[in-house]
Amino acid sequence: MRKRCIAIILQSTRKSKAILRKIDNIIERDLFIGGKWEEINGMSLEAYEELLDTFPKTAELDKYANCRIAIILKEFFQECDRFEDIYRRFIDRRNQTTPTVVSEYLLNIELAQFTAARDELKSMLDNAEGYSENDWQIRIGSIIRLLYPKYIAYKEKVPLKGVDGYDKEPDFLLVDTNGYIDILEIKKADVRILTKQASYRRNYTPVREFSGAIQQIEKYIYCLNTVEKNLGAVKKAFTGLIPKEVEIKLVNLQGILLAGRSNHFISQQKDDFELIKRQYKHIADVMTYDDLLQRLNNTINALQIVTTKKNTIH
Repeated sequence: MRKRCIAIILQSTRKSKAILRKIDNIIERDLFIGGKWEEINGMSLEAYEELLDTFPKTAELDKYANCRIAIILKEFFQECDRFEDIYRRFIDRRNQTTPTVVSEYLLNIELAQFTAARDELKSMLDNAEGYSENDWQIRIGSIIRLLYPKYIAYKEKVPLKGVDGYDKEPDFLLVDTNGYIDILEIKKADVRILTKQASYRRNYTPVREFSGAIQQIEKYIYCLNTVEKNLGAVKKAFTGLIPKEVEIKLVNLQGILLAGRSNHFISQQKDDFELIKRQYKHIADVMTYDDLLQRLNNTINALQIVTTKKNTIH
């Protein structure tokens, strides 16, 4: 008996008939779409509707055919070059406006992650006095990795041999997808960053604790680069935390310093702090907890814009 495609769909359209004919050419059994038949010998209605949404229209098929022909003819006819570009631009536009079930699912997960991280950070900042520096380090580590997706793992308090004979313990060592190590130092939110009053030539300067944190990162980097035993210590620390094929590398190490608040800065303090951050840019990405909060808010707002657009398209 010739195979048949039986569909339970909302309405019969030219596109659905075309798809069913294509399916009929591919499978070798009866096909049921939706309803109780899905469990027996069929596909879900949602999957079929996605197939309807992504099935190429006549315009796409024509452009694809022109492109394939042009690839051969362009060696002889220079004007054929444009058809490849026409098809590529058409596909780019289609991909920008055609949502999929998977992409929307992942988008919602991402939005939920950043929203939860933002809400937790706001709660901590509202009750900053109730958290120790160790509390900040533990809770912020996961937020940093969320904002810096290139890092696949982190390890707290890895003992390093110091050039001065004293062991060092960075708050966190971060490893990226290629095995390169960076350093994360976290200070409490109530740590002062700039002097209360403008001092030298009416400029606000970094306080000793802030400068000391930068120097601390510099020293960690120097120890990792110069003491041979530290490579082995880092590899051992990340054993079981990263895939075996990722090789730990201590090359061009960078740091991230998170400390203090900047929401109370006046205009002059904001400018001076920006100059300070740029001064240390070759060593570390310096940010305050308010910078971190702003980055989370900006990411959430951007994700919400994309979500709104996708829902509008539907």
